[in-house]
Amino acid sequence: APWIVGVVSAATLLLGAAAVVGSWTSGEVPGRATDGAAAPVESLAEAAQSTGSWLIGFGFILFVASGRRAYRDASARRTIGILWDVGTFWPRAAHPYAPPSYAERAVPDLASRMCAWTATTTGRLIISGHSQGSVLAAAAVWQLPDTARRRVGLLTYGSP
Repeated sequence: APWIVGVVSAATLLLGAAAVVGSWTSGEVPGRATDGAAAPVESLAEAAQSTGSWLIGFGFILFVASGRRAYRDASARRTIGILWDVGTFWPRAAHPYAPPSYAERAVPDLASRMCAWTATTTGRLIISGHSQGSVLAAAAVWQLPDTARRRVGLLTYGSP
């Protein structure tokens, strides 16, 4: 299976790259960008366009099948939850079609709570973060002013 996935991925990457370059240079979709070109080039452009259409359909079917499996299987639900958790941490600039990043809210909220706690007490604070929480905790500690940061300890484990 890894060999098949590798070959299909490489072919898709090459066809996609060729289609994008052809579209950029001609300003047309791949199927029309090669009108009047040599038969192999025109055939390759049609293949690239068709492959993209089939992959979108396959991706939709895979999405629905994964949703059905997650509904019935706790292990699949957990895996999808982890992928969702990791995917939604990064800002929209990294993947603009994703849902709003919870890091945009969680990191400032955590930093604000740490600042408030260190301002109202004389003790030290230890922030413990596991897995993706370690990334959130580190990002929040980096945003603290120096007076609060000196009194905050960071403990991470299971960090991605």
